Amino acid sequence: MKEITPKEEAALTAGLIPTEEIHTPSQDQDRLTARLDVYYEQAGSSPSQVSCSFATLLPKSEEQVYVRKINIEEEWKPLDLGWVENVGTVVLENRKKIFQTVPTTEEIKAEEKKVVFIRNKKETIGWAIPSGGFFIAATKGEEIEVRCLSGSTKAVVNVFPG
Repeated sequence: MKEITPKEEAALTAGLIPTEEIHTPSQDQDRLTARLDVYYEQAGSSPSQVSCSFATLLPKSEEQVYVRKINIEEEWKPLDLGWVENVGTVVLENRKKIFQTVPTTEEIKAEEKKVVFIRNKKETIGWAIPSGGFFIAATKGEEIEVRCLSGSTKAVVNVFPG
């Protein structure tokens, strides 16, 4: 994969407005900011980039962010949201296995099947998170379930009050 030079990166980000200028929290409000940079490169072409950012002011909260490493199995189970009573945003990372040796073809194929599905229990559809991928959503945290397509996988859940 071709690396983007500092000059190319500067040209791509020149028009972005810093998130700090969008929202400045007051003493009685919290703020949640998310930024996503996506790079796509077709064989033989220069990469293209999409940058998105989101910032929102939230009611002031004394709740702490909940972060935990979890194991997700094949059966649907409620997502552990910890102690956060007023859930605002959930980030779920499907951690890709880091092999200690060169993996075999079978090990690579097995790892590719470690797809996590996340949904609201009341819905019949949801989202797939591939191995090494992540999911972020604003939610009330009600009845969120997760499962792994094949076997089990390690993940990290981050729950932000909101």
